[in-house]
Amino acid sequence: MGLPLVADRAVLVPTAPPNEVEISMTHFVRLLNLPRLMIYCTPEERDWVQKVSATRADHAITAAPMKSIERSTAHTLRTKHRLQQPNLLFMGRVGVHKGCDVLLAHYQHYVETTTNLGALILAGALEMSLPHIPGLFRF
Repeated sequence: MGLPLVADRAVLVPTAPPNEVEISMTHFVRLLNLPRLMIYCTPEERDWVQKVSATRADHAITAAPMKSIERSTAHTLRTKHRLQQPNLLFMGRVGVHKGCDVLLAHYQHYVETTTNLGALILAGALEMSLPHIPGLFRF
């Protein structure tokens, strides 16, 4: 790995989901303490990485905004899949390490307590079994 060679000018984006066990392994902990700057996707990610590695590198938190879809495309998707309410889209690997178990638990609670049901759409490689929840779609 080249990080030790450029540590004084390195920027690292660890993309470490909270509670990912692998990140706490010794060789990762050493790497997490090398860069000059860390960029985290969420405050929770920052807290987790700092907890397991004790890194004190300067850091920033960012989120990549999704480009909004054009109305005609959105209308076509809603019509094709009969999705009439506002919907929530998750894109990426669908797995426990990405927090999808927590997302599904919250969505299950939402379904049980809400009458104005919007769909949860999962788009990505499936790495866990999915419960049967009304309004849950996977592509």
